[in-house]
Amino acid sequence: MHTLHDPAADELTGDTFIRAARAVLVDANKVLRERTGLAVNPFMVLRALSEAPHGRMTMNSLAKESETPRSRLAHTVAKLRGSGHLTTEENDGHDRRFRYAVITEKGRATVTEASAVYAEFLRTHVTACLSPAEVDLLRLVSRGLKSPTSSGRT
Repeated sequence: MHTLHDPAADELTGDTFIRAARAVLVDANKVLRERTGLAVNPFMVLRALSEAPHGRMTMNSLAKESETPRSRLAHTVAKLRGSGHLTTEENDGHDRRFRYAVITEKGRATVTEASAVYAEFLRTHVTACLSPAEVDLLRLVSRGLKSPTSSGRT
């Protein structure tokens, strides 16, 4: 773990990273919306569902797998349900607390198309800008930054 030696340099590094990440996210949203009608967050939700057994997940699992806060997930699921990309269903057992999201055929078709667009975007806007060593370093750094709270670093 990095120990802070120069707070000003560390702040500049963090600020540079956040600005770069935001710029990539803005561009990814623009490209995905223009070519598929989906922004990154709904794409991540559909992708998580498409990879789940039977295309079905509880809302808690979907929030975790798509890395979407529960409050935002409810809005995203409502929009995707309204557009026919997924359906929701109640648990058929005795415990009614669990609601499931289920991807539809339209959702599967859209996520297949969006996955190709997303992969192309990452190749042309992220990895093509970096050397192979920098791509490896970005992967390593991204894994380290992915969940600072779960690793006890906050």
